[in-house]
Amino acid sequence: MGDETRRDKLIEERARTQLEHVWSCNVHSNPPFYPFDWQLFDLNNNECLGLAEFKTSSEPVEDNIKKYGGFRLDIKKLMKGYNAWVWLTRLPLFVVFRCSDEEDLYFHKFEHDRDYGFPASRFWRGRKDKPQDKVPCLIIPPNEFKKVEEDDLDPLGGVAY
Repeated sequence: MGDETRRDKLIEERARTQLEHVWSCNVHSNPPFYPFDWQLFDLNNNECLGLAEFKTSSEPVEDNIKKYGGFRLDIKKLMKGYNAWVWLTRLPLFVVFRCSDEEDLYFHKFEHDRDYGFPASRFWRGRKDKPQDKVPCLIIPPNEFKKVEEDDLDPLGGVAY
């Protein structure tokens, strides 16, 4: 759970059940302190479809795009297991976002066979009065994420873009 509050966990659980419903898959929560929040499974054959990390932003989607160029993601999240996961399994890592009090979820699918070149920056992870709380991040631009919708997850082919 780390720095997450009870409210954060409730928001995460609501997003988990929403994703489970919309994508018609089982979304299992991982243990506290695990590098990624969820593991996704096909409803019919219990085949693993990938891992997922859930992130929130206190700002609306449009503000994230205007102010930062997209969604910001602490690079440490990807360094803590992404390479081993996709290298060993060839399965994707989904980063799922919810902005401010919006109902919509957004996602990006990191895949093993893709060459990435996302912009990099820094952002405040914790207290803004502590310079050591500013961390490296990558920015997922708007053309690389989309709204979670019912036809996105195809257990045979993954997420359709």
